[in-house]
Amino acid sequence: MTGARLRVTSVRVADATDLGLVAGIEDAGDVRFRGLVDMRGFGATPTGAERIAARGVVLVVGQPVVGFAHVVARAGGGAELAQISVHPDAGRRGVGAMLLRAALGVALDQGHGALHLDTFAEVPFNAPWYAAHGFRVSGTRAVAEVADRRVEMVREVADTPTPIPAVSVIPVRDGPDGIEAFVQHRVATMDFAPGALVFPGGRVDARDRATGAGSALASGLIGEQVSGWAESAYEMVGGDPEEAARTLLATGLREVAEET
Repeated sequence: MTGARLRVTSVRVADATDLGLVAGIEDAGDVRFRGLVDMRGFGATPTGAERIAARGVVLVVGQPVVGFAHVVARAGGGAELAQISVHPDAGRRGVGAMLLRAALGVALDQGHGALHLDTFAEVPFNAPWYAAHGFRVSGTRAVAEVADRRVEMVREVADTPTPIPAVSVIPVRDGPDGIEAFVQHRVATMDFAPGALVFPGGRVDARDRATGAGSALASGLIGEQVSGWAESAYEMVGGDPEEAARTLLATGLREVAEET
């Protein structure tokens, strides 16, 4: 696994070829717990086939796999994150966060209102990492087989995404056979919509407001922009309609320049 590259970073459901790598990834990831917790009472590491047999969903990242998450139904209701592991060679690249977001999505898709987990109470980097991703402590418990306490955490899930102001641009030109439009393929290593055919564009940056305000634009063009954006949510961008139109125009120009 040394020198592993994430040729595909989008999360997917594990298939039969992925399952043989799951236990090895967990064992490699557990090395960082040595000296921090007593691992003797946990028994053999479950294989990928055993995790599938538990009727949960195993999510993976990478080809070959470098990280996985296992989501199961919880006896008391809701979904439980039974395990999330990333191979150290792929650490600090956001793989764990990608898997955690996908696990929350699985819980939501299955109709659960929350995702539960438990982790080591005394390990300095586990519970704080989950807390940074919206989990809160719901209790603690002792584990009979080992000396280390566990902290129980939960995060509610709901289909209430927060819209983000963004702009897409369709650059066109006259071609020998008619109008041509510029499109591009998102590379396969992207987390969101890998390989998709898209127009250039992206979210509004803070600098776009200043750029738009300082742009020397003809009054007629500003009026066209205000009219063109009249059906959009100006309040998401902030300011009056002219300021919002200038900001969105600056975003579109910047994104086209960056992506073409």
